[in-house]
Amino acid sequence: MKTQFSNLLMLIVSLGTAAQAGVYSFDIPPSSGNPAIANSYAKDGVTFSYGVYAPLTDSVGSDIPGTERWQVDTGVGPVTVEKPFDYGRASTTETEMNALFQPVLVLLPPSTFLTGLGFKLESSTLSGNANPIQPVLFYNAQDQLIGSLQVNLASANADITSGAIAKASKVVLPAGKFYRQISTTTITDVPEVDARSLVAGVLFVGAVVYRRFKR
Repeated sequence: MKTQFSNLLMLIVSLGTAAQAGVYSFDIPPSSGNPAIANSYAKDGVTFSYGVYAPLTDSVGSDIPGTERWQVDTGVGPVTVEKPFDYGRASTTETEMNALFQPVLVLLPPSTFLTGLGFKLESSTLSGNANPIQPVLFYNAQDQLIGSLQVNLASANADITSGAIAKASKVVLPAGKFYRQISTTTITDVPEVDARSLVAGVLFVGAVVYRRFKR
């Protein structure tokens, strides 16, 4: 009987948050399109968009002072996956995510949070920036900056990991580089009301099992 209740309690804990690992390898030939679209490689609700740091706008399109933030640039097309070779940057003909001219936002779906990030840079030592040391920025669901990671974009074939992150909802990858691969570790929170309902349901089932056991 104790074992049954222990298993039920373990089920509650495991359903509270669900950890997932995602790997987005842009050097794998795309299934269609030339150039390919980065979001065709995406999964688990993670998406990629070109970003712009700008203020929010009101109903008539005027800037709202003091609301500057990183947001999706709706004035440009989707993030592309192309060959750095076509831009004179490397001898390889592999395809990689193009962040050469604009930062890329890694966006998480609602109730899903990033707890770890890794990425591999292209083989070129060109950075596209006067200062090759650029930050990767991490924001929470309230759009507050919760961390940053300084990266040397002049490093060829660099394989970079962030370490632990306190539940980020948005990541800003700096411009000036192609990204060969991105890996994520995410958790999905179960809404609190659903968790309470789950606990009540498990306790009810446990009570039924207990009564039958006593018989």
